[in-house]
Amino acid sequence: MLGVATFFSQQAHAMRGHGFRLEMQQALRGALDAMTRDLRLAGACLPSVGTPVGISGTDGVDGDSITINAGMVQSNMTCVKVSTTADAAAGATAVSVPSTTGFVVGKMALIWDNSNSTGEFVVVSSANGTVVGFSPGLGRDYASGSAVYPVDRRKYYLDKTVDPPLLMLQVDEQAPQPFAAGIRDLQFQYVIADGTNAGVTVDLPADAAAWRMLNEITVSATAETVGGVLPSDNATLTQTARAKPRNMVVQ
Repeated sequence: MLGVATFFSQQAHAMRGHGFRLEMQQALRGALDAMTRDLRLAGACLPSVGTPVGISGTDGVDGDSITINAGMVQSNMTCVKVSTTADAAAGATAVSVPSTTGFVVGKMALIWDNSNSTGEFVVVSSANGTVVGFSPGLGRDYASGSAVYPVDRRKYYLDKTVDPPLLMLQVDEQAPQPFAAGIRDLQFQYVIADGTNAGVTVDLPADAAAWRMLNEITVSATAETVGGVLPSDNATLTQTARAKPRNMVVQ
């Protein structure tokens, strides 16, 4: 009986450890799939010239972060874009447009100056008829005919103030939410190519010109088992995935 009990105890421990490792693998795979899917859409339906607006990021000792912007699409799969019908001065908190279809309160919008290919992001506070309200106020003047894009923003980063650490996802400017537990490390590397070479890999593009030549992003994440009690329950796993942003590649 003692031998039988010992055998079943060992099997139970092995199955429990296998369950922890399976959960870790699923969390890691799900996190990488979500990030690479969003990265492929970065910059879609947004301006492809001038100041890059599709991706921004940080390179940190405790893990990198990345912010991904993509424009919204209509039911017929065309990009949503409107032009202002009147001048808007610096500090304004609303612009006049032909239609507010596609703009959602609480989500982001991009105000874009077509004359010099620069702009700024704002948070939509109202969308009624032919007026889009937002905050904060505009940082500069925008002439009539400037473009306005509704934007879907997603930011991924690590929260290491808790144990186990959490991969966090922030959608637009809403409160960040835990996306996966046990992600110990998160690293992004960027392949910069100008069309004449295979590309140079950097931890973070140095300037707007480098961001515009972004060709590919490598995502590496390390996960650990969560909830284990015995030393045999503990395990770590590192996986890597790659993605080509749709609207950031040099033409």
